[in-house]
Amino acid sequence: MSRIILLMIGFVAGWFLKDTDWQGWLDSLKTAQQPPQKPISLLTGEAAEFAAPEREDEVPADELEKLTGIGPASNEKLNEHGIYTFAQVASISPEKLKEIVGARVKVEEVIKQAKALAN
Repeated sequence: MSRIILLMIGFVAGWFLKDTDWQGWLDSLKTAQQPPQKPISLLTGEAAEFAAPEREDEVPADELEKLTGIGPASNEKLNEHGIYTFAQVASISPEKLKEIVGARVKVEEVIKQAKALAN
């Protein structure tokens, strides 16, 4: 008796599902699983300034002006040479740093502070 009931349920289910577009359904599942090509930024205006970097390997710039002797002009010179972080300042030689920012800056002190702030 239970086999007959299961057979009847199968016929009824088949009758309702016979006109279903199975290929379209499978295609929609495949496209739903694909990641989007480019992320969409939902932030605009001032909020976009504080958004995460676009690439994962980009490191946000540190405020190099926190270092004693580094002002806006020296900060700009460092940025022109590709130096944006305390770790980069800490790894540069005193001679190279003096060449970039000028002789007025106590480069040994700047490098010491940069090492402390990098950690």
